[in-house]
Amino acid sequence: MSSAPTNAGPRDSVRLEGKTRFDRGLFILDVRHMPDGCGVWPAFWMTDEAAWPRNGEVDILEGVNGQTVSKTALHTSDQCDMYAHVPPWTNTGEWEWITGIPKTYTGEPDFHTSKAADNCWVMAQHQWANEGCTAVHDRNDTLGAPVNENGGGIYALEWDPENR
Repeated sequence: MSSAPTNAGPRDSVRLEGKTRFDRGLFILDVRHMPDGCGVWPAFWMTDEAAWPRNGEVDILEGVNGQTVSKTALHTSDQCDMYAHVPPWTNTGEWEWITGIPKTYTGEPDFHTSKAADNCWVMAQHQWANEGCTAVHDRNDTLGAPVNENGGGIYALEWDPENR
């Protein structure tokens, strides 16, 4: 199957799954056209579904609907966070800021509290369920329509557990 559009228009949604397990590597997504619009969820991620979230999940690229800013997230088991572990000079964006999380005892949305999504645990307090630690790109053209207008894009993740 090629990545060329069909006679009826752009390709329908696809999910590609590999059969090989990796524990390191350079993973590259080179797209010419990215899904865009209401009801689409473009994503490029790696996980071990059989042992999720214990073995984690890396969302290299993810967005929803007509978003134009890509997000990268780690979803893990307990006791994995990025708070004060990532030097600001290494960032190409910032942590996603969370607000409106339901209060623990009343369930009412709390719009007065805001916090960075820097805890990777899928059930971290004061974050949306399965939020993980989510980084948001600092440019507004890294997902969806702007990527298509620029002729595509390249996304990469280097997983090198020996050189943290």
